[in-house]
Amino acid sequence: MFGGYIQDNWRVRKNLTLNLGLRYEMLTIPTDRGNRLGLVTNLTAAPGTGPCPAVISPTSVPGCVVPVSQFWQSNPTTHNFEPRIGFSYSPNRNGNTAVRGGFGIYDMLPLPYIYATYAAISAPYSQDEIAVGVPQGSFPDKVAAIAARFAPFRLGHYIEPHPKRTYSLNYNVNVEQQLSKTLSAMVGYVGSHTLHTPFQAQDMNQVSPSNTQVIDGRRILPASGAIQQDANGFIIFGLRFDGAAQYNSLLTQLKVRNYHGLTAQGAYTWNQCTDFGSSTQSPSTYQNSIASLIYYDNVQRKGMCDFNVTQNFSANAIYQLPSPANGWMKTLAAGWQVAGILTASTGVPFTLLQAGDVLGQQGTSFGAFPDVVANCNPINGNFKGNGLNYINPDCFVFPTVGAGSAIAPLCNQGGTTPAGGQVLCLNVQGNERRNQLIGPRLVNVDFSLIKNIRLSRISESFNLQLRVEAFNVFNHTNFQAPTNNYTFGGRLGFNQESPGTAGLLDSTATPSRQVQLGAKVIF
Repeated sequence: MFGGYIQDNWRVRKNLTLNLGLRYEMLTIPTDRGNRLGLVTNLTAAPGTGPCPAVISPTSVPGCVVPVSQFWQSNPTTHNFEPRIGFSYSPNRNGNTAVRGGFGIYDMLPLPYIYATYAAISAPYSQDEIAVGVPQGSFPDKVAAIAARFAPFRLGHYIEPHPKRTYSLNYNVNVEQQLSKTLSAMVGYVGSHTLHTPFQAQDMNQVSPSNTQVIDGRRILPASGAIQQDANGFIIFGLRFDGAAQYNSLLTQLKVRNYHGLTAQGAYTWNQCTDFGSSTQSPSTYQNSIASLIYYDNVQRKGMCDFNVTQNFSANAIYQLPSPANGWMKTLAAGWQVAGILTASTGVPFTLLQAGDVLGQQGTSFGAFPDVVANCNPINGNFKGNGLNYINPDCFVFPTVGAGSAIAPLCNQGGTTPAGGQVLCLNVQGNERRNQLIGPRLVNVDFSLIKNIRLSRISESFNLQLRVEAFNVFNHTNFQAPTNNYTFGGRLGFNQESPGTAGLLDSTATPSRQVQLGAKVIF
């Protein structure tokens, strides 16, 4: 890895300063001179072209794990020039107003955290296989020989051989105004656009994209007879560099400094982040990540970022209580402070899925979305009085299409007959969007009572601080989004969803009220 930069501050005028810079950084491709790395380099293998060798070795059989010396065949980092520019401008001579902004290009290097997770548990570093019919007493000596007969069940790893440069365009501007000696305000904008981000697929070995269709914006898989695209493989972990992300946010802030003993700050942020999958390190990077996204279906993949919280408000304050200037009451009443922190935000996004391989994806990882009924509120506003069932299951159904549509002849109707002019179409991806649903909001208040005792007999700066701190002082229950219960229970009747445990809240985002006592010596 190599990096270097040049930077200069240019004071154009007394009230205008520019910050200019250029950075360059690159990374060499990790290389094993003994060709001991292992990858699936061909994702397509027709039935009957196998089997793969029992021991990983060079082979002409498609779809097998083969030894390689490098994970990439070309280096995307050799042109990583990153210009940066920033400015600070004060339109008034008194300096009470400041306008600041900046723009920069930032690269995301393909460091080991991106590829090492699955490389370590895939062949050849891990011979994770399934062996059937292992006789008693054959462990461990004969297990390897028996497992070799089941080479098709070997876990493989695919990495895009010619990745593009992964980089982000970051930009921001803000205006800060000093309203008085003790009060200031700020409003700003922050945005970014990231290109060619890594995307981890839990299992790429499913129906080939060439065997699917997109009609009227809906992904259609084969109604029957679907096969995996690699007939000689099993689970194939995948790393592609085809993602993108867009972030925009409004920032506001108000500060009070030492106003009659009060110091406080409040901040509000509105933001929106969208991408094609937030799992850059593993398919389940976040608790609400969907590990089973279909890697070639960008309509399904695009949605709100897993870490997006649209609205955030936070406020903190500390107040020095007034006390007598002298006398014995000063010892008792002086040095008291009260402090608090308020946090309020909207919930985290989540997605509901169908149970099992409804679409007919094949493979081992399934990601079928339901249809969301139009003009139906999917969130149960009275979930606390309804057994913590956060969603309205009547708003979710199995996909249907009009009997006269171009999709209808391609449908897997699941043994049903058309009803009300609609045809059940199990092999059509639903119209729900990734992270379309928003979990419960969060509100939390922490409170502190502080007593400062000056012990000047020891030293002028010696202070004994006693603290009583209460976290979540109002003992407010903040429920986590139903990330453990996101799968419906199956089909009821023509196309109704069986709720199962989908949408059931069973965990909290913050702990219950906690009180602690503390003492601190400051000198």
